[in-house]
Amino acid sequence: MEIIPAIDLRGGKCVRLYQGDYSKETVFSDDPVAMALRWQETGAQRLHLVDLDGASEGKPCNASVIGAIVSRVRIPVEVGGGIRQIETIRYLERLGVARMILGTVALEDPNLVKEACRLFGEKIIVSIDARDGYVRGRGWKEEGKLTVAEVIRKMESCGVKRFVFTDIARDGTLTEPNFEEIKRFRSLTAMPVIAAGGIASIEHLKKLAALGVEGAIVGKAIYTGDVNLREALTAIQTRGQKTMPKFDEKGLIPAVVQDANTGEVLMMAYMNAESLERTRASGQAWFWSRSRKELWHKGATSGNFINVKEILIDCDLDTILIKAEPVGPVCHTGNRTCFYRRLDEV
Repeated sequence: MEIIPAIDLRGGKCVRLYQGDYSKETVFSDDPVAMALRWQETGAQRLHLVDLDGASEGKPCNASVIGAIVSRVRIPVEVGGGIRQIETIRYLERLGVARMILGTVALEDPNLVKEACRLFGEKIIVSIDARDGYVRGRGWKEEGKLTVAEVIRKMESCGVKRFVFTDIARDGTLTEPNFEEIKRFRSLTAMPVIAAGGIASIEHLKKLAALGVEGAIVGKAIYTGDVNLREALTAIQTRGQKTMPKFDEKGLIPAVVQDANTGEVLMMAYMNAESLERTRASGQAWFWSRSRKELWHKGATSGNFINVKEILIDCDLDTILIKAEPVGPVCHTGNRTCFYRRLDEV
């Protein structure tokens, strides 16, 4: 799991808000560039920038600061806040921004999101910021009318490949993330999810990693000292190294699927890092098709999904075992298992 320091910009300064309330602001630095360099030198592999003025005004307001940060750091930067036009995305891309985060426009102009995904691919992220199950826009000031599930479905149909999820009620509170809502969010999509809001300890980060989120955005806690970023990065990296799969030279690893109830071996396929992540995130099996050279969501066409109960890895870390409950036959021949013939019968 990636730990991503947040730098929220307002009036050219590095600030944090409480639950997104613009009247409850704490200024942590007058020099956001220095702060970005500090997090980079601490070990961060990515930065999360939010133009708070832009989110409120509907257009970039801290572009000069963003440009200065991007030009000074060596690590990729993702930016959100006030991005509501294709030309704004192009402008940020020219500045060197690696990923652009869309929020309000996802609620108000899904066709623009669809066009952005067509033009910029996985450089586009949609941020779903919710309170009480409803998604808010315009700097979180506008009452939500659509549910989280409704927005996820619509955005996936537009081609969105990654989400940020923030529970507004937890953001900037230093309480704890809304783990149940994050778990529910993950169950609603097979796409990678980055969680934000309420993180106040390394234990919170470990729990998020256990939920299988791709990343965690940490804001207020690293500024107050509740979370030591260097220690957090070490803790999560050490945790991940214990079970890091060994992919082959083509980036693949064999995955055996076993019936979780009977122990019967059902099939074998190959995974790459992305299909493994999608499997963990969605709770359904994804693989990599070596013939078609594309990701393959098992059951997407037939309806015979494989619901994953547990993922194990062998002692050499080079083979995965998926314990699952299949929905219908697993084999394309219509057989329950792909291993239905004896070798001497072939």
